[in-house]
Amino acid sequence: MISVIICTHNRGDILGDTLASLVPAVGEAEANGVAVELILVDNHSSDATGEIGKCFAAGHAWARYVFEPETGLSYARNRGIQEARGDILAFADDDVFFDNAWLKALAEAFRIHPDAGCVGGKTIPLFESGEPPWLHEQLLYMYGATNSGDAICWFDPPKHPYGVNMAFRRQVFERVGLFDPRLGRIGKSLLSGEEADFFKRVYAAGYQVLYTPFAVLWHRIPAARTEKSWVLRRSYWQGISDVVHRQIDSPLSRGSLVSQAARETRDLFHRLKGPSWNPRKILWHIRGLPFYARAWHMAKLGFILQSLREAVRLRPIRVSS
Repeated sequence: MISVIICTHNRGDILGDTLASLVPAVGEAEANGVAVELILVDNHSSDATGEIGKCFAAGHAWARYVFEPETGLSYARNRGIQEARGDILAFADDDVFFDNAWLKALAEAFRIHPDAGCVGGKTIPLFESGEPPWLHEQLLYMYGATNSGDAICWFDPPKHPYGVNMAFRRQVFERVGLFDPRLGRIGKSLLSGEEADFFKRVYAAGYQVLYTPFAVLWHRIPAARTEKSWVLRRSYWQGISDVVHRQIDSPLSRGSLVSQAARETRDLFHRLKGPSWNPRKILWHIRGLPFYARAWHMAKLGFILQSLREAVRLRPIRVSS
């Protein structure tokens, strides 16, 4: 059996479309001998999400609605894992459209490749207001795309699929544990790193991770997430997440954190300054940077500031959207 785990928080406006697109995928999987269940984890929603989820579960025998009161994506995923009964646990976001062959393709990948502990599918960003002309391929990871191509292949560590479209054998969780609740989205924050942390443990345990382009889903990207301000904010939080993850995995001393921040600050300054010390030319240099470079610099800034926060044992700043 494949247990599909969808975690959701205040998505009453689009959740129904996501669930409706899963129905034909379940039908095709069952027609090919693959049993399926859905675990819909409502992560403390305050809108119509709960009503929509309960109504869907009542109308589909293979679906279950679960309420998780502890806010945070990692808490919700872990609850889904604990509730699941399948041998394969597949994760998808609450803002996607499923290809009819998604489940069948995941089942086939695990069947053909018994040495795969995890399988990631192909995620195609669906920009609802059109793809911005300034969006560089280096930024597509923010929207769940791994850019892994159109052929089945193995991921090379530390690269891994993203949570919008990934599946695991149950034994992986039994061996390496669950997602770290200190990482991952909490409310409106853009903290991440829980997947990088989890896959580090997956690879350390000796599991291989497969990519299949045949497990396709489309990730809906609203207009607000194609604004430059959102991309810069997401980049800033990526820098924060990198430090938080490192401190959980291999914590540095206060002195080492300060030295790290100083070193990264010098590097950021020289990159922004360019070849000249003339203030006007420095300004021209900054204005002439491509947008993806500005996003990289924002990630660096988040990394620096979080290093200093960790040094003085401050919690990450929660930035409201």
